Amino acid sequence: LRNFLDLFYNEQEAFKLIEEEAQLIYQKDHLYSWVNLDKLRWGHNYDDYSEQIQYLKRFIKRRRAYIMNNYLEDCPPSPSIEYSGQENFPADALRFSYTLSTLSSSEKIDSIQWRISNIDKPDNLLTTNYKYEIKAKWIANFSSTDTLINIPKEVIRPYRYYSVRARVRNSDGYFSHWSTPIQFYAIPPLKCYGKGLSITEIMYKPSDSCGVEFIELQNQTKDYLDISRFKISGGIEYRFPKKTVLAPNAYLVLTKDAEDFETTYNQTAFGEYKGKLSNKGEEIVVLDNFGSPIDSVVYHAQNKQLALANGKGYSLELYYNAPNNLDSQYWTVSDCPCGSPSSAHPSYSKPSSTIDNTLDTQPAYIKTKNYLPFSEYIKTQRHQTSE
Repeated sequence: LRNFLDLFYNEQEAFKLIEEEAQLIYQKDHLYSWVNLDKLRWGHNYDDYSEQIQYLKRFIKRRRAYIMNNYLEDCPPSPSIEYSGQENFPADALRFSYTLSTLSSSEKIDSIQWRISNIDKPDNLLTTNYKYEIKAKWIANFSSTDTLINIPKEVIRPYRYYSVRARVRNSDGYFSHWSTPIQFYAIPPLKCYGKGLSITEIMYKPSDSCGVEFIELQNQTKDYLDISRFKISGGIEYRFPKKTVLAPNAYLVLTKDAEDFETTYNQTAFGEYKGKLSNKGEEIVVLDNFGSPIDSVVYHAQNKQLALANGKGYSLELYYNAPNNLDSQYWTVSDCPCGSPSSAHPSYSKPSSTIDNTLDTQPAYIKTKNYLPFSEYIKTQRHQTSE
C-alpha cells in the first residue's frame, strides 16, 4: 500500500492519469466531444466537465490523506538519499548513498531497496503519453550495510530523465515509505566503451548454393572487451546478453539462421539476429550498452569491382592488417566462396589504381564510421548525437 501511495496515488502521478484519460473524451475548446454525446444520450445535468475533473482530484487528495492517517502502522523510517557520483550525472558514473534517522532500540533494518524510473521532462507540456514513476526501469535489493551503490551501466540511457528512490525493510518484513526522489537528466558516459570492436565481414546476399547470411565482428585490441548489452542495429537487430566478453583479436559471428550456419560452416554462431540484411545495401550500427554508436558500416550493392559479394556466394571482408575500416579500399571480397567467418582475412596491399567512390559516378561499395567519446564529438564534429 505504501508503494502505491508513494509512486502513484498522489497529486503528481494520479493527477496526470486523470488529465490524460480526460483528454480522450473531453477537449474544452472543441465544439463537440464524447461528453456532449453522453449528455444527449443520458440527460446528465452537469454544466462543465472541467468541474468533474477537479472533483476526481479532490477525491484522491481526501482518500490519500485518510489512508495515510488511519491504515499505515509499523512503518520503519524512510531513508534519506544523496547523489554521490560524478558531476552532471554521466550515465556510467552514477552513485547514490543513503542515511537513516535514529532507530528505536528494538528496531533492526535488514535490507534496502533501490529503484529507478523513466520520468517526463519536468516542464513537459504533453497531455498524453505520460511516463509514470510506478513503472520501474530497475529495482535491486542490497544489504543495509551497503550505504553506497553504483547504478549498473546497462540501466541508464543518455539524454533521458530519471527518478531514483530507496526504501528500507525491517526485521519484521515491513517496508518504509519510499524516500524523497532525486530526479536527474543523464548525460553521455565519461568513457568510450567498446572501442576496438569492429564489423569485419558481411555476407549480405549469399548465393542459392553457397553461404548463409551473417556478419562478423572482431575485438581488434589486445585487451578483453566486455560487450554485455551492446546492440546491433539497422536492418537487423541483436542485443548481446550479459557477461559477454570477447578475447583479444577474437572473432564473433551473428547470423540470420543459426542452424543453417552451423551446417554450412561447421561452427556455431554466437547468436541469431532478427531481421534481414538488405540485398541493396544499408547501414549496420554497433551501439554500446548506453545506446551510443561506436562503429558502423554502410554497404552498397552497385560497385562492380566487388560484385562477387552480390549474390555470387562471396562475402565482404575487411583486410586483416587494414589501418582502419573507414575507407572502402580496405574492404574486399572473400578469398573463398561462402565467406570465411571467424577466420583470418587476406592481407592488404595498396592497389595500383584507386576505386572511384564518389556517389555521382560509382557509389562506394562500403564506407564506415568510427565513433568517439562524447567529449570528442564537439572537437571533431564527426558525429552528432541526439536523444
